[in-house]
Amino acid sequence: MAIAFRSATTTASLTGTEPTGAAQNDLLVAMVVNGATVTGPSGWTQIGTEINPSSGWLNSMWTIVRGGSAPSYVWGGSSSGPKVSIAAYSGVSSTLGADASTGDSEVSPSVTSTVDTSLLVCGFTENAGSAATAPSGMTGRVLDTKSSLADLALPTAGATGTKTWGNPSTPAGSWSLILQPGSSTKPYYAYAQQ
Repeated sequence: MAIAFRSATTTASLTGTEPTGAAQNDLLVAMVVNGATVTGPSGWTQIGTEINPSSGWLNSMWTIVRGGSAPSYVWGGSSSGPKVSIAAYSGVSSTLGADASTGDSEVSPSVTSTVDTSLLVCGFTENAGSAATAPSGMTGRVLDTKSSLADLALPTAGATGTKTWGNPSTPAGSWSLILQPGSSTKPYYAYAQQ
């Protein structure tokens, strides 16, 4: 089964919304930015460590495999200029372990896919400014002033190269995340920091 993008949403609060058409076994990827620490909804796995870089904004990436009903989309904590962007993908093997962080950069790092027909998902957060533009060659799924997501199909295994977001104001962080097709094992992730 090939990985396919379903849809994406963004909200200016710590309560996200479910992407249209999200179904059981879809992998949901969330980018969260806030001026204060957040805690994840039940069942979500944090990718990396929530960091307060020099921009002053805390940012984090989260994933969950959707069950038969919608998970909670409510992040806990004091709301301080938040944005939650969520994308849904079908045909993905599994969610990720939490072991990466980000820093003040608009460059999503190079990661290496080891499985053909994988998908690169990049995330970008900043504190404000004009809407970001997707890295060259990537499809923007959420292009926002604070929390953005883009993806790129990877027909063959190999290094992705770095991906630079356009129109950055005050970068808070960037992620690169490889999703592998449903018959494969755990995907890979990395982080950028300047």
